[in-house]
Amino acid sequence: MNPITAYHQNTLLVSSQMLESLVDRWKSIGILERGRIIGLLMNDENQLSSEMIADAVEITPQTVRNYRRANLLPADIKSLIDLGTIGLVEGLRMGRERAQSTTSKDTPQTAGALNDLQDGPYVHSANPAEPEPEPEPVFEAPPEKAQERKDEVFEKDTWSINLQSSRVRTYEQLVAACNVDLELWECLRFEPSSYEVTYVPRATRDSGKKKWIRPDAKAITVPMFTCKAKFVRRQDVALNRAVIDHFKAEFEELLDRIKVKRVTKHNLQGQETGYVLEINIADQHFGKLGWSKETLEPDSDLETTSKQWRKAVEYILADTSHKRFDEIIFVVGNDISQVDNHRRETTHGTAVDSDSRYAKIYTRVFAEVLWAIRLCQQYCPKVHVVIVPGNHDMNTCFTLGFALHLVFENDPNVTVDSDPCPKKVYKFGKCLVGWEHGHERARRREIALNLAVDFPNLWGQTEFREIHTGHEHHLEVEDVQSVIVRRVSSLTSNDYWHHTSGYIAQRATEAFLYHKDRGLVSTHLYVESRHRPLLQDAA
Repeated sequence: MNPITAYHQNTLLVSSQMLESLVDRWKSIGILERGRIIGLLMNDENQLSSEMIADAVEITPQTVRNYRRANLLPADIKSLIDLGTIGLVEGLRMGRERAQSTTSKDTPQTAGALNDLQDGPYVHSANPAEPEPEPEPVFEAPPEKAQERKDEVFEKDTWSINLQSSRVRTYEQLVAACNVDLELWECLRFEPSSYEVTYVPRATRDSGKKKWIRPDAKAITVPMFTCKAKFVRRQDVALNRAVIDHFKAEFEELLDRIKVKRVTKHNLQGQETGYVLEINIADQHFGKLGWSKETLEPDSDLETTSKQWRKAVEYILADTSHKRFDEIIFVVGNDISQVDNHRRETTHGTAVDSDSRYAKIYTRVFAEVLWAIRLCQQYCPKVHVVIVPGNHDMNTCFTLGFALHLVFENDPNVTVDSDPCPKKVYKFGKCLVGWEHGHERARRREIALNLAVDFPNLWGQTEFREIHTGHEHHLEVEDVQSVIVRRVSSLTSNDYWHHTSGYIAQRATEAFLYHKDRGLVSTHLYVESRHRPLLQDAA
């Protein structure tokens, strides 16, 4: 039974037709207006019971009592109850003011209130000339649950997202809203859900004015969505991240290894200029693993390879220090690394014997190359670095060249040729020198002819031309129509496969001294013994 019907039965002041009209009116008015009507009828704040509030918000009185007792009012029901209570209090206040403004002590006050209800949901003062009292300022803001909220948790290689929003409801919208890179992250779980939040717009007033205005007294219901998702880093990205973490851990060791001691140089004042030195330590295979019991040579690992490298660079620079260089060409690559990925494989996926993890090998290669370039700068400030990828280390050489370019980008004396083309050339004076690893073509005549075809302008500007390759670890020289094609030797020791396959050659590396106008003038060979027992040692 609604409060108007109950009131009619108690007072018998309205006709059945009026009662019927009021009941229809009751069904059509809003919650705030219902609260005002109840307040006017009861006209006593002490009589605000659960039944009255329940009538205003259209829920059962027992539900209201249970929610109040357990303090478990949901946000939407609580908003309705609060709204109904506002109307009740306002109706009671207006009823008391009306009672004070009339001289009658009987029921006309209440009857007048019921008559006013027929004209509209709002109750006015009994005296038209008396101004309506200004309502108390009421602050109603959207509840926190109606605002967008995003919680993110990163744990190593997982990313958990909990997004509450009124606009994001699908997986695609979540990915866009959180800027998820699907090339790096893979979705493991996605759980969408929805709920509603109801609130009343807050009252506002213009600056300098006293009157507060509520734009709309009706409750607003906002549909909200919760999207929970869990992403995992893709496996290849996680492995690359492990490589980077390992690189960072060894960064201090890297800094120590690239330090170069000052060397004592000859006084080259007055010496002839125009000389260019090429240092080409090919097929070094950092990280190759060799066991003496299998190869009949001393054990080979990352440390022994580093020592070979440094001895060769120091020997060549000392052996040529009596010349005054205009420039040093330092060739990097030609299988400088034994492996090209974390699976200990070459570029084409061939599994090989490796001493250590790829991150450790890469860090050591980078450190040794930096050390060698800085040592060269002590003999000649101008250094040109040439990156030549091999069949073992194509990806390693590309990233190594890119890293060296970044290191020396602000040094005008160091240039790095890190272009992805496997063929490299460099012109100085009347000389043209080209490099490639040599694993693609076996015939040297084709290599010589392709130098003219690929670089016709440089070919026409030069008189002395050479091409240097590696790959087979032994020395070969052939003159092809005045183009010298050299297959340079290697310092690397054998592993099990090379030894059983019969690949045995002199362990050495060469450097080439050119004059810009006269071509190649001398070669400088660094040879390392295999340390095998000789006949007289056995005797």
